[in-house]
Amino acid sequence: MAWQNGKIARLWRWREVCSKLKKLPNNLWAEAVNRKIYIFNRSPTKAVPNKTLIHAWHHRRPQVDHLKVFGCIAYAHISTPNRDKFDQKGEKLIFTSYSDESKGYRLYNPVKNEVVVSRDAIFYEMAEWNWENPISQSPPIYEILEDSATPDDPQQRPRSSCKSGKKFCT
Repeated sequence: MAWQNGKIARLWRWREVCSKLKKLPNNLWAEAVNRKIYIFNRSPTKAVPNKTLIHAWHHRRPQVDHLKVFGCIAYAHISTPNRDKFDQKGEKLIFTSYSDESKGYRLYNPVKNEVVVSRDAIFYEMAEWNWENPISQSPPIYEILEDSATPDDPQQRPRSSCKSGKKFCT
């Protein structure tokens, strides 16, 4: 019977490879598979020539400008009711997937071991979480934003999820 589930077996094998490469904890496998399926549905396939599965099903081309690197560092905005005046305005999280319920990103907090959904986030796609020391002190977000205000390499610039180009959407 296992030979009948070839695609599922490949997804599981992909999860094992991805977890080993990224050193992800096992509780994130569902997030990794969810993102893999999300990307798969927006990728060209032999089943439908010259179209993606989303294009064939909904008769519109899928948007891909919001795609991010799996496991990259993201700073999610903490809304005003949830913080005091002098608290940090952003929280360091890990990007895992895309929300099915809203136009948001699923971000994992390894310190609290929870997944949050946020639309307002800044992504550092070249940076990864330090799994050897997960509770390490990270610099406040304002220091990172000031340090990266004028990088020479465009690849090192943080990518905001805001369409207006602001650091945080309001």
